[in-house]
Amino acid sequence: MQIAMGEANPPRGLVKRSLLLDSLVCAVVLGVGMAGVALPYVMPGVLPGNVGDARFNQFVLEHFFQVVTGGAKSFTNPPLFYPWIDVIAFSDTNWGSVPIYCLFRLMQFDPEHAFAGWFAVGFALNCVSTYAVLRLFGLRSLGAAAGSFLFSFGLPVLAQDRHAQLLYRFCVPCAVWALYHYLDTRDARVLALLALVASA
Repeated sequence: MQIAMGEANPPRGLVKRSLLLDSLVCAVVLGVGMAGVALPYVMPGVLPGNVGDARFNQFVLEHFFQVVTGGAKSFTNPPLFYPWIDVIAFSDTNWGSVPIYCLFRLMQFDPEHAFAGWFAVGFALNCVSTYAVLRLFGLRSLGAAAGSFLFSFGLPVLAQDRHAQLLYRFCVPCAVWALYHYLDTRDARVLALLALVASA
C-alpha cells in the first residue's frame, strides 16, 4: 500500500500519521455503529436473534465452552436428537467465532452476557477488517469508513438480525483482497491465505 502518491517508501513520520488517522477514523465509525446499531442488541435483558436461533446459538457456544472446561465430553456429540450421535454438523457450529465466546466465559461472564459480548465483537471485527481491506485497495479514509459502516451495520446486515450466527463475516473482505491479490501476482502463498480465510 502506498501512503503518499508516487512514493514507494514514505517517510516514517508520514506512515505514523497515516496509521493514527486510520485508527481514529476506524474508531469513530466503529463507535457510531456500535452505539447506533449494535447497542440495542446487547442491552441487559436482550438476547440477540429470534427465540429459536438465539437459544440454539447460545447452546452451541456454551456446549463448546463446557467441552473446553471439561463439563462435556465431545463438541460434535451434544445431547440433542438422541439417539442420533454427532449431530452438531446438522447446523451452524460457530467454529470460527466460538473462541470469542469462551474468552467472555473465562472472564466470568454468565452465558447470556457472554453471548451478548460475542455478538458485539462480531460487529467490531466486521468493521475493522473491512476498513483495513478497503484501505489496502487504495480507498481514502472517508471511503473506507463509509464502506466498512455499510458492510458492518447496513440494512442487509440488520435484516439478518434474527440469525446471530450470520453476523461473523470479517473474513469475507480478507478473502476478497486475497483473491484479488492472487489474481494480480499469482503468488501461491496468497492462494494459501485465501484458502485459510475462506474456510474461517
